[in-house]
Amino acid sequence: MLLFGKINEKERRIIALLGAFCLFLGALEYVIPKPLPFIRLGAANLPLLLALPLSFPAFITLILIKVLGQALISGTLVSYVFLFSLAGTAASAVMMLVIYRLFFPHLIGFTGVSVCGALCSTFAQILIARALILGESALLIAPPLLAMGTLTGLLLGLFCERFTKSSRWYQAVFTENNEKNLPYDEPSQNSGETRRARNIPPSPPSVFTCAAILCALAMIFVPVLWVRLGLLCLFWLYAQLRRRAGNPVFMLIFFAGIVACTMLIPYGRLLFAWGPLRFTEGALTAGLSKAAIVQGLMLFSKTFMPRELAFPGNFGRLLSATLTTFGMIHLEKTSFTPAALMPSLDALLWKCWSGTDNDKA
Repeated sequence: MLLFGKINEKERRIIALLGAFCLFLGALEYVIPKPLPFIRLGAANLPLLLALPLSFPAFITLILIKVLGQALISGTLVSYVFLFSLAGTAASAVMMLVIYRLFFPHLIGFTGVSVCGALCSTFAQILIARALILGESALLIAPPLLAMGTLTGLLLGLFCERFTKSSRWYQAVFTENNEKNLPYDEPSQNSGETRRARNIPPSPPSVFTCAAILCALAMIFVPVLWVRLGLLCLFWLYAQLRRRAGNPVFMLIFFAGIVACTMLIPYGRLLFAWGPLRFTEGALTAGLSKAAIVQGLMLFSKTFMPRELAFPGNFGRLLSATLTTFGMIHLEKTSFTPAALMPSLDALLWKCWSGTDNDKA
């Protein structure tokens, strides 16, 4: 509570805007199909780079807002994906903050800060993958993932270097100390009105939620492949009924990616060989089992976890303000054009910050 109490009003509004920007970029990344839960382009780290001049309490709060907000938006709060996001974001943010405070701007710029943060994020997520999903095979895919992290960190840092020099919004907020703030509206205290306004379907009855929790626990602790696959199918059918299952093609790519990586370390009875590759029964069974757990927990999180959780105190109000601002950015996303990336991004941030078009019909 003391941490959030040290944040002034201007920093609160910066957190709400940059936190919403994190959610917007994270949502764009989430719809891109990927074979593993920790593969990211890293675009959602751009707001963290922009927020480095904030005070330490404000920066830490933005990290929490990013992780929790993305989990609520994507429906991954009680899945392994949340752990990947938390580990990657925390490792990246701490490294970027330390390097920024010690070496920026005389010895290192945003590019170096971004690359170091991307490498720390990738390394932390590889460790989580090794411990929870892939085992020793995570070490085999570590080199290409670290290379990809270096490349994306480099591109993001170069973009941030140019953006901070040309952005009207960044100069006004962090350079000129402009006090003009975003007049966002606090969300209604009536959760029923908020739910109806956002057209969110009602939560399932508690009896179904309790049964789903028991099924999720069985999926984790019952080491029987057919049980886990059966529960996965059950969760998927129920998610389909509630229209929260997502794109089945993305699910299949995600599922196959986990199985393929697990089979890189063969053990058990040999099924067949293809050149130097050996496909074994033990590795296949382990891959199917781990993929079923990861996918099942994601479906459970999407279907049975409420998308609007009431967090108490100053942090709860900040998270609510961030989600409200995210709605504003989502409505204005048509003005965000890749052909004119920096000007349109600056215009989008400035529009939300100044609030000049809040009453636009």
